[in-house]
Amino acid sequence: MTRHAMLTAALGAALLAGGCAATRTHHLTESRYRALPEDAPVRLYVNTVAQPHLEIAQINSFPADEDTPEIRREQLEDLQARARRLGGDAVVNIRSLKNKGRGWVPDDRTPFDSYRMGDYQQFFLRGTAIRFEEAPAAAQPADPAVAPADIPQERTADTEDPTAEKPTPRTP
Repeated sequence: MTRHAMLTAALGAALLAGGCAATRTHHLTESRYRALPEDAPVRLYVNTVAQPHLEIAQINSFPADEDTPEIRREQLEDLQARARRLGGDAVVNIRSLKNKGRGWVPDDRTPFDSYRMGDYQQFFLRGTAIRFEEAPAAAQPADPAVAPADIPQERTADTEDPTAEKPTPRTP
């Protein structure tokens, strides 16, 4: 194998391994905050909150090939961990997105590891990490937990970084 062929193969493998698994964080402010402790609570909201807050970043969970309640629960925990690392107190406007594309996919028709061109889809959650301007009042009732079934389904995205329309707020 020539040196050029080996370099091309190594570059292709690196792009294949790292390109599809990247998650995105889009900072919405120049300020950076200290990460919260691992046991710090991070609230989850399907809509926005009335309490004064600062939007820190748009965050995505890890992408998954399936959309099951167990995976959604893990993706919600992933959003909480990402918000916690950014110094966020909560994640608002959580929605479920699907990324469809065409590229290299595993070829199940061969008895060895190989790839072919094909269609794929990945499911992930997106939300906005926020930081409350003042600590939430202790007298307020506890917020209901976001259940995987409560997350609104959004339109399918045909790009690598899909955007979603804001869901309409629910009335209590």
